[in-house]
Amino acid sequence: MKINYKLLTICIIIPLAVGALSGFISSGAMDSFRTLNKPPLSPPGFLFPIVWTILYILMGIASYLVLTSGQSKTKIKDAMFTYGLQLFFNFFWSIIFFNLEWYMFAFVWLVVLWVLIFNT
Repeated sequence: MKINYKLLTICIIIPLAVGALSGFISSGAMDSFRTLNKPPLSPPGFLFPIVWTILYILMGIASYLVLTSGQSKTKIKDAMFTYGLQLFFNFFWSIIFFNLEWYMFAFVWLVVLWVLIFNT
């Protein structure tokens, strides 16, 4: 299988840009995170940017694999729509939780996000 590096790069840049923009908008999130009552085994705050960057790169690679899978256009279109919707929900979750502090709404948003992730 020949790799289309231009398409792969675009596929990786899109989720990274979504994550970077969301992170920029909710840049004060770590201050809020420190004040939360967390369970003893919760990871330290400095790990979140590292882990999310890796996850966004993997999401981009996965979208590239879907686009180049050779499936029907309908299946690819449906999969990419669900992926885009999931990115949309992912983008707004930290803003809803940290910036707006709408905790119950953020929980419902997160449940929808998990359904979309499972479906993706």
